[in-house]
Formats: sequence, structure tokens, C-alpha cells
Amino acid sequence: IEIRDFSEVTKCLQEEVMVFCNKIAKVIHRSVNEWKGVPNKNFGDAFLASWTVTRSVALVDTYRTTGDLGPGMDPEVADAVLIASLKAIAEVRRAKDLQVYSQNPKIVKGFGWDYRVNLGIGIHMGWAVEGSVGSNRKVDASFLSSHVSLVSDVASAGRMYKCNIMVTGQVHKVLSSKVKDRCRLVDVVKMKRAPETKLSIERAEAAVKPPLELYTYDINEEVVQAPEGHTIGRVMAGAEVTTEAILARGARFVFDVDQDIIAMQQGISVEFHSLWRKASRHYVNGIWSDAADILKNIQDIRPHDGPTEALLKYIDSKKRKAPTDWDGWRWIDPSGRATEQRAPVARHPAPVPPPLTPP
Repeated sequence: IEIRDFSEVTKCLQEEVMVFCNKIAKVIHRSVNEWKGVPNKNFGDAFLASWTVTRSVALVDTYRTTGDLGPGMDPEVADAVLIASLKAIAEVRRAKDLQVYSQNPKIVKGFGWDYRVNLGIGIHMGWAVEGSVGSNRKVDASFLSSHVSLVSDVASAGRMYKCNIMVTGQVHKVLSSKVKDRCRLVDVVKMKRAPETKLSIERAEAAVKPPLELYTYDINEEVVQAPEGHTIGRVMAGAEVTTEAILARGARFVFDVDQDIIAMQQGISVEFHSLWRKASRHYVNGIWSDAADILKNIQDIRPHDGPTEALLKYIDSKKRKAPTDWDGWRWIDPSGRATEQRAPVARHPAPVPPPLTPP
């Protein structure tokens, strides 16, 4: 979970940035805890949180070799992680002690009058080794795995697509069906921070891995005012239904009744999702001229949609014609730019976006 524009905010606030970070940390940590997650590390401009899917060595070994925990995977944890992310964004937006920064003279000087704290969140599922790292002078409880680095890159990639939430295919496939239908496939990529002019050994190793599907859960800019006595991160539903009754029906029911989630999804129409899935299918299959035409139509519905702008920019840079070696994915630098150099690798079947099911 990263704080967007953090470097610029630090330059503006100087020594006051510590108080700023701690206010955001309070909201994020409480939202994570409310949905059974564990805040793990604070990096200043970012926070790592974790949820345990299983501690079974056999299941972890299966995941390492197949990338799958099997058909019996309970979507409850994956749904809860997405809810915690949405609630963290909503709570940060309405926090009074964070809203005042839009009027802070130091912030106004650097950002103007329209500054608002903005979070970028990456959600991924993978294995990790949990333990203590350090010495007798300093010890941290930590998770060690390449998947931890990957989720950081996923969050950073959200800037390229102007998305607050990025979800990998590994998480998407274990979400409950209704929640899964509300996500959209943004791109299929391999990520590596490497120069475009040289294929490094590390990047070559990444080349043999399957491409990564990147999804987003679309939200708008709405800010819902919380009722008096509201607990940070908790479900915000009407008075006619209790929190206990909602949770008894499972996390997926929260997406239908929570006022934050409902408000942030307003304007995300079935027509929009239908058009996007057609465009995404053409893009993945290399029919870029048709994909670009549909993306242009999408811009009439959502003029400033980040994923639409990102894909159109990339397709137009290739004159709307897929490369001869196009295999349904591309390299991107998670810091925000696409990269072109490819390595000879085994072909992987291109993912096909699922058929539209109205939410």
C-alpha cells in the first residue's frame, strides 16, 4: 500500500512528514486489522500487510509448482483483502486530519489547492517464509519471498494505468464470482526494472515465467461521510441491517451493502465493462485496430480512464499493428514505462477475458 506523490509531499512538508505518515498508517493499519489482516512493515512511503491463506506445507509446495491451491480454495480471504483495500482508501479520503493538508500552505505551494491523499494498492497471492530478520541490535518480523517484491511492483504499476487498486491474476481467480465480475483485466505483462537496451540475467530469468495478468477494481472519486461513532475500516451499511448479520453471510455480501463500496462504484456501468472486455480480448489476441476503435468508444463513456489511455498509447505507438512475435503480453517497467525488448521464450496461451455477468 503506497502513498502516491510521496517524494513531492516530503519536499513540501519536510520534518512534518512523519506526522503525516503516522496519520495515514493509523487508518491503514486499522482497516487491515478489521478484515483479519496483519500490518507487517512500514517503509515510510508504503506499508506491507499480509493475510494467511494456509500454513500447510503440502499446499504451499503445490502452489510453488503449479501456482494453484486447488479448486477448493475459499474466496473469503481474497474478498476480505479487497474489502480492506477499498475501506482504507475510503477512510483516508474522509479522514478530517488528512483533509486539512489540502489547505496546508506548504502543500498548496507545491500542489495547488486540489491536493488529496491518494493511495496505490497492489494485491497478490504467493508463498513467503515468515520469521525474524536482524541481529541482537535490531530484529524485524518479516516475510521473505520474491512475491513480496512483486506485490510492490504491482502497486507501483498502478501509476502507469492511473488505478488505485491492482490485483494479480493469482488473486482474481480465487475471488468470489460476483466480485470477480466487477474487476477488469487491464493488461498482461512481465515486469522488470531493467534498461531497455540490455537484457539482464535477472530479466532473462523473468522471461521464462508465465506473464502476469493485472486486474483493477474500478472506483470513482466519491467520499462518503461516516455516521457518528463509526469505527475505521468497519462495514458501513444502513440502520436496518447489523454488521453481524452482514458478516454472517460472508465477505462477498459486503460488496452489496457497504455504502463506501456502493458509492465508489457509481458510474461503473455494465456497458462500460462489456466494451472493455471486447477491447481487451482484441488487444490480447493481437487485433489491435479493432481494439483501438473500441477503446476510442470507451473514452466517450469514461474520458479520463487510465487503462484506456495506457493501452491506446501503446497500441498507437505501434501504429495499431501487433508485433509479429506478439504473444498476448508485453514488458513494462513498474515505475511506469513500457519496455520493448523481448527474449526468446516458450509461448504461453493468452488469457481470454471472461464473459460479462452483470453485477
